[in-house]
Amino acid sequence: MKNLFILLLSFSLSSLAYSQNCTYSFKGNLTETNKETILNELSLVPLVENCTVIFKIDQQMGQIRFSLKKSNERNENESPFSPIDVKAILLKYALEPVDFTLN
Repeated sequence: MKNLFILLLSFSLSSLAYSQNCTYSFKGNLTETNKETILNELSLVPLVENCTVIFKIDQQMGQIRFSLKKSNERNENESPFSPIDVKAILLKYALEPVDFTLN
């Protein structure tokens, strides 16, 4: 009975969805208009949510922070996340990607 309880508990905990925090550092000049457009484009990247852009004008450096929604359930229609998608958005707006970090 104890083993059955432990088995059910571990199964229920492993099936819960969780998210991972990510940051992508960049260099360049970011306008307010481009900032909003980048946030809109990031919201279309699969599994990306809670996007924010932090930019320091005096240093011409910034960070994109976002969460990756993860689920243990496999969906054949769900596209996997790739940091290359975020990099392509940065390059589109003449920003130089520096470092991608998955926390």
